Amino acid sequence: MDSDSPFSPAFVSVFVPGSTFLAVAFAAFLWYRVSLVKVRDDEEGTSESLLEAGTGSNASVAAKVADIQDAITDGAVGFLATEYKYIFYFMAAFSAVIFVLLGSQDGFKTKYTTDVDGRPQAPGLFIALFSTISFILGATTSSLSGYLGMMIATYANGRTALEARKGVAPAFMTA
Repeated sequence: MDSDSPFSPAFVSVFVPGSTFLAVAFAAFLWYRVSLVKVRDDEEGTSESLLEAGTGSNASVAAKVADIQDAITDGAVGFLATEYKYIFYFMAAFSAVIFVLLGSQDGFKTKYTTDVDGRPQAPGLFIALFSTISFILGATTSSLSGYLGMMIATYANGRTALEARKGVAPAFMTA
């Protein structure tokens, strides 16, 4: 155990997956709460409390909100498709740069060496390969998070607008 760390390895091994599970469970709970706000008639959800205040017929307002939400979602998907195309080009180019620079530090050797203290040193080719894979996985995970965030935001957008017709508190609870 590292003497600088106040946490035991067993604590960390339980805390990290446990907190991850709790975060995913909380996100699922929040999604469930937002999904109870019905935007279209063909969706499942609770419509008893929707659109109690405001002007216009409930059905016409909900239909207009649904149309606007669809347009926003289409625009967001188009934006992300264009953005991710350029991000893919950047990822490919920068992955090559990472691989070449890290691999060339020792001439793309594949055999382990030892440093002046006798500790084994990984060959540059291995470091380059694993660093490149880590970069690609990190960039892909970041892109996926951005996509999911945009889809969640557009999903909640119309529902929040409908709940805002009842007041600030219901809108904040939905958002």
